Amino acid sequence: MRTLFLFIAAGPCVWMPVLADENELPDSIITIEHAYQYCVSDPEKAQAIMDELMVRRQDKDWELDWCQADLYYNTGKYRLALFFFEKTAAYKAVNTVPSLYMGLLSTMMECYRMNNDLEKAMQTALSLMDIAKALDDDAETGRAYMFMGIITLQQKNAPLAKHYFVQADTHLKASENSEYLYHFYLTIANLIDEKGDYIVAADYLEKAREGLEAMAKNDAGLLLPEGQIAYEYGRLHALASDIFAKSGRKQEAAGAYEAFLASPYSADDRTRIHIVPYLLKSEKYDEALAISLRRVDQLRADTDTIGEDMAAALRYLIEAYQKTGQFSDALYYAQLGLSLHKAIRQKDRENTALELATLYQVQEKEELLLMREATIKRRSFLLLLSSLIALLAIAAVALVVRSIKRTEEKNRVMVSRIKELQSCKQKLDALEKQMPALAAFYPSDVSSGGDASKNGFAELFALADQKIKEQKLYLKSDLTRDELALSLGIKKSDFSRAVNECAGFSFTDYINNLRLEEALRLLEKSDNLCIEAIAEDSGFGSARSFYRQFKSKYSMSPAEYRKWVK
Repeated sequence: MRTLFLFIAAGPCVWMPVLADENELPDSIITIEHAYQYCVSDPEKAQAIMDELMVRRQDKDWELDWCQADLYYNTGKYRLALFFFEKTAAYKAVNTVPSLYMGLLSTMMECYRMNNDLEKAMQTALSLMDIAKALDDDAETGRAYMFMGIITLQQKNAPLAKHYFVQADTHLKASENSEYLYHFYLTIANLIDEKGDYIVAADYLEKAREGLEAMAKNDAGLLLPEGQIAYEYGRLHALASDIFAKSGRKQEAAGAYEAFLASPYSADDRTRIHIVPYLLKSEKYDEALAISLRRVDQLRADTDTIGEDMAAALRYLIEAYQKTGQFSDALYYAQLGLSLHKAIRQKDRENTALELATLYQVQEKEELLLMREATIKRRSFLLLLSSLIALLAIAAVALVVRSIKRTEEKNRVMVSRIKELQSCKQKLDALEKQMPALAAFYPSDVSSGGDASKNGFAELFALADQKIKEQKLYLKSDLTRDELALSLGIKKSDFSRAVNECAGFSFTDYINNLRLEEALRLLEKSDNLCIEAIAEDSGFGSARSFYRQFKSKYSMSPAEYRKWVK
């Protein structure tokens, strides 16, 4: 996704969809690439393409939202742009891909700044810084430093701003990114111009021009929108005419002014305002007044945002009225400017961007800001506490995950063993059924109360076990040993001894094992039966007893067995 960095000092408009005739937009240009291509040279056409793309929904949602955000951003509709930027940032396809997310943050921080939300602008710059440093990306690292410098300079912290600008210059030079270098030097030239050092500003202006020429040579490689190079030359000429005029270089100023008029940049009310400083300096007050008035009216009609765009336009308008002797009009717009200034100041006081910058500097151990000792200790403690909690949470999650994996593996192995034992038992039962009836080999008194010593307890248990299983006598929940011995016609003492010696455990365990085998069959075959019903159908007196016996023998719950056996 191509993100555009046009730093347009322009006011927004209330969004209204552009209703384009499909006959005027052939299918061949209904693409995101063409929307970007026309975003500078023909914004209305770009928006018409975007509207059609939104209807067709052939592209990924995050690509459409990102493109729409960029179009709003490049036409000065910053609140609308932020709505779509923040929506795009929520997509996992974007925020989990560092290179994509870094490109998004790079434009969002400028959008926040233009909307006077300095706190979020600084937060975004810091987030961009973290990703850029992790990816060893000098271009984006330098860009983040540049914005941190601009924001701290707005907050009257010149030493820290200078530090950031030096860092930005170092990283951007290392990146050899002509586009970013151009914007950086143009920004610095503007800032130095505002401080009144016109000679130094002219030097940075020359560096910006060199960067723009490098951009022009690599236009195709940068994939810039249609007309952007001409657009940038117009902006550069506007600033050059003003700086040259202030430094007394009138001929160069006039040449830059003529170049500005010849550029597409001069045809748009949003950007024509940038030539007004030169017009005022050259005493062309009527022209300056007309341009400033149109721009103020345009911004007043737009409800998307208020900020430095309106403040600058009002300053130009007030000066133009004063120079032409229209003092009542100058007073009216001065009062309007005062109200705007108060609103901006109030918002500045509410944001904590400077605090975020300070915390970042403390983390880098640069200590360029002086903070109260108590604040540093409190924040250091909170940071340490948060880190410890995070580590404990990670350790706890790791232990839980490890335990779950171990339990799952144990259950898988146990179910496999149970299935193997069931298979073996089925084969044994089949062999027993193929053998002649045991009763034919023993005297009749074995099944009618005879003495077990004559035939041995093994034969007695085999006969009893066969009858119990065939008649499923174990399914009776209140079955007793005496009752079972009586029903089989076996002496109680002989039956108990036969079970103990041949089965290897007590009568109760013997019956419960048969019930558990029945429960295994029901759990495998009956998806709709609840655990309580299976307990009852297996011969257990209660679900609680069933659960306890099942867990004790198989080391897993009935529900877990059903899950794994499926």
